[in-house]
Amino acid sequence: MTPSCHAACAPGERLPWLRIGFSAFLAMNAMTLSLAVNLSETTAAERGRLHLAAAILTAAVFALLAGPLLTSAWRALRARRVSIEALFLLGIAGAVGASAMASITGKGAVYYEVAAILLVVYTLGTMAAARAQQRALDALLAVPAPGGAPLHEGARFQVHPGERIPVRARVVAGEAFVEESRLTGEFFANRRSSGDTLPAGAYSLDGLLTLEALEDSRTPSPLLEAIDRARANPASIARTADRFAQLFVPVVSLAAAATFAFWFHRADLPTALLHCMAVLLVACPCAAGFATPAALWSAARGLAARGFLVRDGASIERLACIDTAVFDKTGTLAAVDPALVRAEYVLPEPAALRQLAAAVERASRHPLATAFREVDSGDHVVEALRLLPGRGVEARLADGRTVRLESAGGDAEREVLMTVDNRPAARFFIGERLHPALPEALERLQDQGVQTILATGDAPARAAAAGFPETHPSLDPEAKQDLVRQLQAQGRTVLFLGDGVNDTPALAAAHCGIAVHAGAEAAHELAALVWRGGDPRDIPAAIAYAREARRVTRSNLQLAVAYNIAGIAVAAAGLLHPILAVLLMTCSSLTVTWRALRLLPQEEDAA
Repeated sequence: MTPSCHAACAPGERLPWLRIGFSAFLAMNAMTLSLAVNLSETTAAERGRLHLAAAILTAAVFALLAGPLLTSAWRALRARRVSIEALFLLGIAGAVGASAMASITGKGAVYYEVAAILLVVYTLGTMAAARAQQRALDALLAVPAPGGAPLHEGARFQVHPGERIPVRARVVAGEAFVEESRLTGEFFANRRSSGDTLPAGAYSLDGLLTLEALEDSRTPSPLLEAIDRARANPASIARTADRFAQLFVPVVSLAAAATFAFWFHRADLPTALLHCMAVLLVACPCAAGFATPAALWSAARGLAARGFLVRDGASIERLACIDTAVFDKTGTLAAVDPALVRAEYVLPEPAALRQLAAAVERASRHPLATAFREVDSGDHVVEALRLLPGRGVEARLADGRTVRLESAGGDAEREVLMTVDNRPAARFFIGERLHPALPEALERLQDQGVQTILATGDAPARAAAAGFPETHPSLDPEAKQDLVRQLQAQGRTVLFLGDGVNDTPALAAAHCGIAVHAGAEAAHELAALVWRGGDPRDIPAAIAYAREARRVTRSNLQLAVAYNIAGIAVAAAGLLHPILAVLLMTCSSLTVTWRALRLLPQEEDAA
């Protein structure tokens, strides 16, 4: 189903599922009436009333659901492109035409319910994607102003420790460590003080800040605008079903017209209409339209076993096509929480000093405290704790000693100085640890013909340590998006893997976006796939599996084409009754679904 049909779930519509449910109810009633006419003896008057009732029910379903389908087909036609929507319209036209012929002539079966069911199935396929895309923008940066009141440019307000900053603002007074990793990609929390500018969505870790708003809280975020631009100009390739439709729709139309002309010349109008409608019904796009999603959704189950939640079937096809993979680093290939990398000790008894540091850090909200989470804190008891906003923490222990831990900056690693009773005691170096399987994952991607690139908001020294053949450090959200666009302009099909709000423009712009499950919710909504994270070897495994799914998809589509061509030939020869045409259409759909389930492996080692 195409994104252009997402109007079926317009954002302002409050009860879309009620509309679908009511349409399905009407379609089932139309089917009951059609079966009553087709399978039982009725008088002419009864037949006329049942035909009229089935036609009215189908017209009601058409009025409720056909708008997006007609609009999409018309747009494609104006763009001189034939889409899968045209195939659905052909099937609907065949069912309605054959039914109208039967109602007028009083001979033959009616198929009004086929048109109604096709519309219901089509709309259900577009519903979920439409709603998910709208929720993406609603969730992005949904940061309320203090007290729920809107802020105007120039307004002053305070942010306490643990509170998020609602708008882009400048620090007027105060000092604190500010967490910005989800917004900028910078691994460490930064010390911010008077004069510094802070992005919306950041939050203070340990200090009270007085801020001045640099924008109105009702002004659209530049990040949202960047995502809107990416959504308006998506990186995409023509779908297999659409490419098939480019040829198949004209062929079916010509076949139906030729069949009508032949039998009208050889027999009469009712016979010509009967065989023409049989051609259109047997060529209904159900098999062609379902060949692709049947295989792709089977692949989605296999990918789920590997830790990937797939947004829709088309996401797997896009994943199979990528030749360039762009990775974020912080929170994606490395944990967001810092780790204790190494230490240098001035005083004796290093183990005791590590325990002291761990006891103090566990009692604090210092941004580097999690680095000591796995260090034994011994039996030390912290009686009093004093935060040093923007610098560190000072503690008084039960044994009377005073321990101070203070950040001393650093590039690739952050240095923490420790003093005990004002005497230098140790230097701890805090950094990040990349997954040990990353080199192997990069090698596998290279073997698959996929170029790998690191794009991060982190410092150059930490970015270079990741070992990528091409690295782009210190990138803001729009710069990441620009990098993706530049690669696409070079003819590359780009995968972007990220986790934070700062990655959302690039995720929206990329041909295929993968968001880490532990990351920002907005990134989840805009990505094609959500990955549970962990082992980077999952990425080449997923690509291999998607490529196998594409192979099965194409095989299914070829079978559907062969099936329909054979059916058209038989119907054109006058050897196929419309009822049998509908049965053949159903059988072809069941066949491609069975092949998808049978051919796609579901075992863990299928990739």
